[in-house]
Order: sequence, then C-alpha cells, then structure tokens
Amino acid sequence: MTESRIVETLVTQAYGAFALLAGMELDVFTPLAHGPLTAAEIADQLARDGTPADANRLHRLCRALAGYGLLQTEGGGRFALTEEAARTLVKGVPGYRGTAASAYAEGWRACLETSASIRNHAPAAHLDFADGSPERTQAVLRGLAPQAIAGGKALLKYLDFSGIHRMIDIAGGSGALTITVRTAHPQIAATIVELPEVAPQTRLLLDEHPGGEAVTVIGGDAVAGPLPGGFDLAVMRCFLQLFGPPQIKAALATAHKALAPNGQLAIIGYCLTDDERGPALALGADLLFLNYYEAGAAYRLGEYRGWLKDAGFSDPRLTLLGGGMSLLIAKRL
Repeated sequence: MTESRIVETLVTQAYGAFALLAGMELDVFTPLAHGPLTAAEIADQLARDGTPADANRLHRLCRALAGYGLLQTEGGGRFALTEEAARTLVKGVPGYRGTAASAYAEGWRACLETSASIRNHAPAAHLDFADGSPERTQAVLRGLAPQAIAGGKALLKYLDFSGIHRMIDIAGGSGALTITVRTAHPQIAATIVELPEVAPQTRLLLDEHPGGEAVTVIGGDAVAGPLPGGFDLAVMRCFLQLFGPPQIKAALATAHKALAPNGQLAIIGYCLTDDERGPALALGADLLFLNYYEAGAAYRLGEYRGWLKDAGFSDPRLTLLGGGMSLLIAKRL
C-alpha cells in the first residue's frame, strides 16, 4: 500500500474537528467541571438541561475526544477534562470558546464548496452580513465573539493605552473587542461603527455587558465613510480581508481621516508572509474567504505595508498572534 502520511494526517484532523464541534454543540464539557463522569452520567446531566443524548453514542464521542486530547479516561469508564478543555470549553470560564461552535460549523460547511467556487468563478457560500434576519445576524456575531475577545486581549498586551482617550472599533460586530478593552480601561470613550443593518444587533449585544451602555454605536459605511474624527485609536479586526484592494485603499483613507494626528491604527486579521508559505491557519482561512467573498482574501504583509504607506501611515509594527492571526500597528503621519 502506498504510504500517505500527509493525507492520513489531514483526514484525521478533520475527524478531530468534527468531534470537537459535536462536543461544543452538545456541551459535554461543562458537566465534567466538577469531576469525572461516565457517558451515561453526562447524558443524564444534559437531559436535565434540556438536551437529550444517547448514552452509547455519547460514550463513543467522548472516547474520540479523549483520543484527540480534549478529554482523558479515568477508571470505571469515566471521562475527565484535560487542562485545555477546562480553560476553554466549560461555560462560565473566562476563556470559554463554546459560543464559536456555530461559526466553526458554518465555516466548515462553506469550505466544502471550495471546488464549486473555483469552477463557477464565484463564492459558492457567499456571506453578506447585511443580508440576513436580525436573529441570524445576532447568531453570527455571537459566534465570532470569542475571536473578538482574543483581539481585545492582544491589543491590551501589545499596545500602550496611556495616551488613548478615544477609540473607534470599525466593523466592531459583537462589541466584544471594545468591551474587553474598556474593562481594562473604562475611561476610554469608545465608538463602534457597523453596517446600518447590523448596528442594532451590536447595540443589543453590548447592552448585555456591564458598561456596554457607555459605548456609542453608529451605523455607517466604514469603507467610503465619512466617520467621526479625532480618535486616538482606530481598530480594524477581520475587516480589510473582506474586500479587494480598491475597497481596502478606500477604507484606510477613511480611517486616516478619523484619526487625530499621531493616532494609531490597529489591524488584526489573517496576514500571509510575503513568500505566501504561511502561517498555515491564514492559508486555511483564505480558503474560507474564497467561498464567502467576491474579492476578500488573506493578503501578504508587503501588500499591507504598501497600502498603509499610500494612505499616510507609518510602516506597521507586526506581531504574530495565536490562531494564525497577525496584529499590525501603524501611526497616522
């Protein structure tokens, strides 16, 4: 039989991703927060919480999750959380990522259309944030919130906020990034700009958090503008990658006008190396983009540098984040 280690590894990784998704959708991890349980005991807990579960099939899922390193087996057929699962997959913990399950599912379904998108010269799973019911828009924003929180934490780690008094989160979605920043720096006056169709859902999600009512939400076109001005910091998280170069150039010009002199622009997203060999997760995200967007893509660092220079910004400082993301920080000249 021909050796195919790379193929087998990729297939196995797909199965692991689907096991993770099922575990997140069923929330098999939270019942284990207080100690090891059998699959039957987990099923009983899920049933009490309104989620029926077949104990035999659940045992097989837990067995797979243990094989992939998210659970560990104990005596008597019991399962326990690993350290990573306890930090990220239990409801109520600060690093909880369970709300991302819907976003993962939608993204993976879209990637199954990759060959169709290539054959048809168009995104087969086209995503338009302005074209959906309020309920669907809110569900999408909730699914993306864990990444937004991670973006806010990255800003807190790598950006000096001592001179920042006003910030604008461009296409701020759920508002989770802004909430994360203002939790650490509540004195910052924050504004989120979103599409007029999305802004009401942003407002609703913000109001679920203490201090959310202090954040201003405006509906507008963050590409063409105009936006309010005088901000010390403008943030674009996973925004520019939705567009082609003409729209990116226009959006950067709009952000430049919104910033005060020496104001800073922070771009968070998937950025490829100039040789296009990585990061691996950014290359994977680019497959998602070709199925979602007409012109969106993961662009090279050199392309961002050129666009920023043309728009009147300094050469950006690059920081590699987790999950294939990059942080670019540039100053308005």
